[in-house]
Amino acid sequence: MLGASCYKWALAGFGNGFMYINQKTLDTYPPKTVGFNSFISNEESAEYIPGMRSYEPGHHDHVAFHKLGFALQTIKELNQDIIHTRIVELMNYLVDQSDEAGIKLAYDFLDENRLGILVLPSKPGLLKHLQQHHVEVSERGGNVRLGLHYYNNEEDIDAFVKAISQFK
Repeated sequence: MLGASCYKWALAGFGNGFMYINQKTLDTYPPKTVGFNSFISNEESAEYIPGMRSYEPGHHDHVAFHKLGFALQTIKELNQDIIHTRIVELMNYLVDQSDEAGIKLAYDFLDENRLGILVLPSKPGLLKHLQQHHVEVSERGGNVRLGLHYYNNEEDIDAFVKAISQFK
């Protein structure tokens, strides 16, 4: 089984996601619910057919499909390898700038494990401070989490490092 949303890294907006379940798993664990598209209609009745369609709870969101199509086309045009290279460059810059500023990271990120997310220990008031300085972060499990993507730049990182340094 594999399930994923598409709103973050694909930048496809909310309401998009996908699920893959292989036939063996479907046969072993049949759906416990019935979705709108789980029925095959004929002239006389509708027949329930357990399968992937059982996981479709209602009508399709065509606007979400168009957002996903646009996002995937953009990724294709920009080139996935170029996007990956850019995120790696930005992460390297972020880690270097954090080290220079003495910012303690929550994890020691090895180059091959950098995925565009930086985590540092949270402190009381840090999240609010960063938000007041227009730095978009989230707080989870006692840590502040910053995500980078291809639309970010070095100036964004400099603003983050400056805001963190001012908080100290």
